[in-house]
Amino acid sequence: MPLAVAALAGCDGNASLYLFAGDSGPTSACTGAGAVNRPPLRVRGTSLVGSGAKPSDVGRTARPNGISQLTYNGHPLYTFVNDKQPGDTNGEGINAFGGSWFAVSPAGARVAPRSQPRGGGGYGGY
Repeated sequence: MPLAVAALAGCDGNASLYLFAGDSGPTSACTGAGAVNRPPLRVRGTSLVGSGAKPSDVGRTARPNGISQLTYNGHPLYTFVNDKQPGDTNGEGINAFGGSWFAVSPAGARVAPRSQPRGGGGYGGY
């Protein structure tokens, strides 16, 4: 189960959170079109930590534009515009904008991408 915005930011939503393999430590490398599709989780005021997250792993980093972005376990965090329902992980395991994207677990680690369903090759007859 991926870490949700509500667990880290005290937000009303339950959007899954992602890390970008193209980032270098706490420094975000996702800008421009990437940041439009993968909005950074911005920090406004004090970060609240809900169940499933460790307060000691929550931090912040300055983005190139000066906005403060939430980090967890040293990783800048992002959402994904195509996640529409709580628990959606449509942005998981995708390689885009110069690196791979992974959902973040409550432990702050990347979640292994879910396997794709395998279709049958036959005609379905018995």
